[in-house]
Amino acid sequence: MPRSIQLSCIREAGRTREEACTDAMTLFQANSGQKLSVVDVLGGPGLRRRLAQLGILPGTHLQVVRHAAFGGPLLVDVDGRVIAIGKGIAAKVLVRPEE
Repeated sequence: MPRSIQLSCIREAGRTREEACTDAMTLFQANSGQKLSVVDVLGGPGLRRRLAQLGILPGTHLQVVRHAAFGGPLLVDVDGRVIAIGKGIAAKVLVRPEE
């Protein structure tokens, strides 16, 4: 697991590092149709601000609608709005499957 993901898992309150990291993954790794909860954004203030404008913040619930072919953007449903997110940005959004 990359170091940046490990550090994000440590910051999550109320869970041990092992509990927080066992089911964490990036948005890019999620399957189509999977319902997720955002844990953290592994980027600078500009990326965090842009994703916040799109409604993607820690604690947000979202669903992967579709992975585009050949490594294209993901379509993600955020509060009833479908948003296209490139794979580079999707790789910086840390999520957890909803139970």
